[in-house]
This record gives sequence, structure tokens and C-alpha cells, in this order.
Amino acid sequence: MLTPPCNPDQAEGCDGRTIRELCRGCGKNPAARQKASPYAASLFRVHLLQDAGFRFENDSFGLGFWFDLAILKQKIREQEK
Repeated sequence: MLTPPCNPDQAEGCDGRTIRELCRGCGKNPAARQKASPYAASLFRVHLLQDAGFRFENDSFGLGFWFDLAILKQKIREQEK
């Protein structure tokens, strides 16, 4: 979800391998990425809704969910730097 797009022209350490070989195992390749769990997807949906201005009550989710959402938001901010 948070992986930036790939730029094959800037591939490092290819050692003569073809782009096809590199991309097959790359985490930036959507086909090679692990699918997000339903829980992680729900965290991301809530994040998107909050960014769109939707407000949730404090008791809308459990404390663990709020902490996980805070961690997700922190990771997103780090990726945006």
C-alpha cells in the first residue's frame, strides 16, 4: 500500500539481470506484493475517510485500533518526506 512506484531505469545492483527478472521479485511490483489483510485495509479506509473530513467518535473503535491507525499515519508521513 505504501510502496512508491518503481523506476526500472534506476535499478541498482542488477548485475546484468533483465528488468523482467528484477521486477518479478520486487516489492514494488503489484503482482509480487503481499495483499493487505482485511484489518490493514480497514485501517487505511478509516485514514482515507478522515483525510476526506469524515469524523469518528472516540468510542467508534477500540484503543488498539486507534493506536494502529496512529502508526499507519506515522508511516504514511514518513513515506511522504
